[in-house]
Amino acid sequence: CLLLFGVTSLVQAETKIYGLNFSSMGTSVAEVDLDAVNGETPTALTKSIEELGIEEPVAGTAVGNKYYALGYDPNTYAFGLYSVNFTTGKVVNIATYKIDIPGGRMTALCYDESTGTLYGAEMTCDEEENWFTALYSINPNNGNITKLATYDKKDVKALAADGKGGIYLVYNGRNSSLQTSPRIWYISTSTYEKTDFLMDSQTICKSTNLNSALLSADGNTLYYLTYEQLFAAD
Repeated sequence: CLLLFGVTSLVQAETKIYGLNFSSMGTSVAEVDLDAVNGETPTALTKSIEELGIEEPVAGTAVGNKYYALGYDPNTYAFGLYSVNFTTGKVVNIATYKIDIPGGRMTALCYDESTGTLYGAEMTCDEEENWFTALYSINPNNGNITKLATYDKKDVKALAADGKGGIYLVYNGRNSSLQTSPRIWYISTSTYEKTDFLMDSQTICKSTNLNSALLSADGNTLYYLTYEQLFAAD
């Protein structure tokens, strides 16, 4: 693995990754050079996201010239979906998801440019407290969500779309020593059936809410960032 600061959403250009960078000064969009990532501090490109009015960002994704983020309000126990224009600084609260409704525990977002679809995922439960993983499509204009599929209960950490009809869902698993290791599903966007893409119990990662995933431009490499660790899977 390579080391860098954690981010919650990524956009890639050539060998650089752009995402939300967490620091003592708040959460800002930062730039990371993949060619010199060891020991390199990301360069902040914007002011703190919190200063724009988004509390505790947990996930986000770029959609054209906008940025969509999920922020958690600890006072109301609800997640808000926001659009951010970094040029003007304008922030719009599109929707609010209470913890007891679908979407109220979303911890991952991604955008598929090939279909114009915004996706979200969460680990949640029904009224009988049966826990499961849910995948949604999200209307970026009003925040309305549509449940696409449900899967086994997993600690969802990140989503990434490959633009070729697939989504990668990253979740945390545990090995025999109870250490945290990243696991990855591949989900077809035509059938929403999942297959195991990576079930490596030997790779150890930190358990944190600072997670993100991104496919390389050619779609051959999946980058997964969690706190101060960067992983690449072919």
